[in-house]
Amino acid sequence: MYVHLLATHNGKETTPNSLMESTKKLFEEAANITVPLDAKVPEAIDVQLGQTTVARKLKGLILTNLYAPTTMGKIPEILHATFKGEWTRIMEEPQTDIWGPWNLGRHSMFAISCGDSPFRVESVDDLYSIVQASLAENSFADYSAMRRLACTRWPFKASEILDANKILNVKTSKPILFTNTRYDPVTPLVGAYTSASRFRGSGFLLHDGVGHGVMNHPSKCIIQTIRKYFDDGTLPPTGTICKPGLE
Repeated sequence: MYVHLLATHNGKETTPNSLMESTKKLFEEAANITVPLDAKVPEAIDVQLGQTTVARKLKGLILTNLYAPTTMGKIPEILHATFKGEWTRIMEEPQTDIWGPWNLGRHSMFAISCGDSPFRVESVDDLYSIVQASLAENSFADYSAMRRLACTRWPFKASEILDANKILNVKTSKPILFTNTRYDPVTPLVGAYTSASRFRGSGFLLHDGVGHGVMNHPSKCIIQTIRKYFDDGTLPPTGTICKPGLE
């Protein structure tokens, strides 16, 4: 139902490009609408900011529902409600639980990402260029950057902090297998290719699926190829692409 409504949002001549342009305008409009966080808004990282914009909440809903095919069907409904100006409904929409009821992984994000990163600042002014750089290259940065800002004054650091600038042309004792989905909303494919290029003799396995990580969109090919790698170190042929599906 909601997919059909979006498909005809701009009339019979609606195209993916015209719908994208309408969505961009929607984000711009929603960015100027703020709702106090004491008004039935589900718990979010924005709580300490005092108030959040509808645009930031909307992007958070879209991003979390892109994590897996099982939740992507919620996105047309969310966008349709936003196009109708149902701002309160969007603000009160609960964030999709991508972890599950018995997984406390959500609480480890800051400890891992902030502990591993040398990113710290001494003043608010230090953040300006960092935030502007993120906004210039990522239309969802106003949502994702807020989470990264928690690291600016994180009091702990990992015993070994990764310096990506030093990882170039590395030769390992055994070749590394890298893998990524083509349409990962969190870890872009270009990042995986870049990482693989830093390690000599590494292999790359492309999952032609959606969602975050290679297991959210099950693939028999992915499972068998990764298992083979861990069993005896066999890398797939260069250019291997695995399709979704368990048959």
